Order: sequence, then structure tokens, then C-alpha cells
Amino acid sequence: MALRRIEILCPLALRAHFEQLARSSTPLALWVQCDDKNCELRALVDRENVEALLSDIESFLALQEDGTDVQVAVLEVKASLPRARPEPAKDRETIVGRARERRFKRISRDELSAEIAKGADLDAVFLVTVVLSTIVATIGLLRNSPATVIGAMVIAPLMGPNIALALATTLGDAQLAKRALVTSAAGLATAIGAAGTIALFLPPIDPEAVPEIAARVQPHWSDAVLALASGVAGALAYTTGVSTSLVGVMVAVALLPPTVVATMLAIQGQGAAVQAALLVATNVFGVMLAAIATFRVQGIHPHSWWDKQRSERRTTWALILLFALLCAFTALLVLRAR
Repeated sequence: MALRRIEILCPLALRAHFEQLARSSTPLALWVQCDDKNCELRALVDRENVEALLSDIESFLALQEDGTDVQVAVLEVKASLPRARPEPAKDRETIVGRARERRFKRISRDELSAEIAKGADLDAVFLVTVVLSTIVATIGLLRNSPATVIGAMVIAPLMGPNIALALATTLGDAQLAKRALVTSAAGLATAIGAAGTIALFLPPIDPEAVPEIAARVQPHWSDAVLALASGVAGALAYTTGVSTSLVGVMVAVALLPPTVVATMLAIQGQGAAVQAALLVATNVFGVMLAAIATFRVQGIHPHSWWDKQRSERRTTWALILLFALLCAFTALLVLRAR
């Protein structure tokens, strides 16, 4: 059982209300400590119950007009003693209900937003890492070394902004979407700049002579499947706690190598750069489509019902647009490969 520790700091007058909210989340343990003005409540809660509790707290705070000073923190619990065990179900209805809940076990919406928002940060480390991964990927492509190309994918931080943009689309978070777009564009521009600079000092490249490069200028419809799988894996990595470093390799494989190939060939004026550029666009649309669909299937949506209805309409249109673009660019890839 994955646990979270919820810490609530509230005025003394609101102790009873917040204690009731905390108990409604069926905590394994609850501690309350108060002084003359404030109270601190600490609850040990199953991860699946955190989102409902935070939603109740957010709804209560939205109704307060006096600027109530309340602070809530969610902390991950690595271990607890005695070991927490779920209560055994005594009837069939409870068993069926728990089975339905287990289908989409994930962290809360607020935890997810905070974690994914880190990937949208644009700083010097992000840009330097993109440059380094581009250099390594370029060497791996030119030497036809799959191991070196994979090494570049381990370095590349490209999953963060793309998954952040998908979540922003799902939640209708314009601020996060703007940050993710800027970071993603900066990362792509940096990779293009680094690969283009290297290409200026290279002799003419024969795309057909190097299998690693040929694979990016002779794309297949299965590349769209790779992009979709990468998007699903990236979204699940954040929502379920799978290692994002390992899954990030999948997303980077779909984005960085074709970008490097397209840039090098374009600098040298070779027409094969068009196929590689089409592959980049196809992969971007595939990753976004799959990630947004995964978030939506897992029931991730804004807190308030009016924001939920508005975001669902926008998300639906985004999915339709991305699906149409993915189909169109995949068709172009297949036709140009003939």
C-alpha cells in the first residue's frame, strides 16, 4: 500500500472542520497538535485517497472570503511501522468496487502537477544537457553506433516539457502550457543549433550508407506506433511512479535522433532532410496524443466542475486535431518512403 502523509496547518477555530475532512479519507493514523492560535494535523493516508481529500480542502478554501491562512503539504512515505495493510473486503460489492479503483491507481492530481511542472523549467542545466545529448547522438549516428545513440537518449531531458504540455492541455492550465511550449521550443532550437554547427564541419553525408541515419530518412508507419507507445509510457511514468529516467529514453528516441539527422542533412542541402523532419513532427504529435489520452483515461481533470467541463471540450478538440495531424503526417511518411 502506497502511503502519503498529509500535513495541515490551520487556525484553531477550524480544527474540527479539518479534522472531520481528514477522518473522511479513512487515515491509518491521525495526529493533532494545537497551541493558542493554530493547529497542526498530520494524517497517514492511502495514496488513492489523497486527491479526494485535497479536493475537499480546496473546495472549502474557495468558499472562504476572509483569506483564511491554511497550509497543506503532501509528503511521500517510504516506509511505516507497523506495516499498513488494506482491510479485507467482506462482501462482493466492496470487492468489485476495489477492483475498479485498482485499474487506475495513480498519484493525486496536485502531486502530479507539481512533479510534471518541474520538467517545464527552462534553465542553463536543461540547455547544456540538450547540447551534450545532441553531440553524443550525432557521434552515435555518424559512427552507426546504436549504443552511443541510446546513451544520448539517457542524457536528453526532452520528456519533461512534452509531458508537461500534455498535462496542461488536459487540465486547461494556460500558464503551464506556456512554460512547456517555451521550454520545448528552446530545447528543440538548441538541439538544431548544436547539430547544425557540427554539420558545418562534416564532409557530405550519404544517408543510405549509414544504417542509423537511413532509419530516420526511410521512416515506416511503425514509427508512429513508437511515438504513441512513448507518450503512453511517459504519462504512466509520472502517474504511477515508474522510473521517469528509463521511460524518458523512449521519448528521447522518438524526438532527438530524427531532429539531429534532419538538421545535418538540411545544412548540407540534401532532400532527405524532409523525411527526417516529417518524422520529427509525426513523433511530436504521437507523443502528445498518447499522453493526453492516457491522462484523460486515468480521470485526471481540473478540480471545479465548470473548469472540468470546459477543459473536457478543449481536450476533445485537441485529441481530434492531434489524431488528424498524426494520420496526415504518417501518410506523408509512407508515401515519401515509396
